[in-house]
Amino acid sequence: MKGLEHGGSDECPLCQHFGPSCVGCPIAAYTSWLHCENTPHEEYVVAAEGSEEEKEAILAEIKFLKEVMAKLVRTKAESGL
Repeated sequence: MKGLEHGGSDECPLCQHFGPSCVGCPIAAYTSWLHCENTPHEEYVVAAEGSEEEKEAILAEIKFLKEVMAKLVRTKAESGL
């Protein structure tokens, strides 16, 4: 698997910041799962480098991260922060 170590990704700034506990991670908060389970990231780590599956997983991950960001922005606006 690409970049996975101790339940987090070596390539992910969120994993580097929040650590393997995922406490405070916006992805974990959005999905209610730890270690990016049930996200497009799972498809990315198993796809062969340079393959069409990897490209599709990357695009799905970008879309997913935009959804997470949109929810964070909405939540912040609704709370008046």
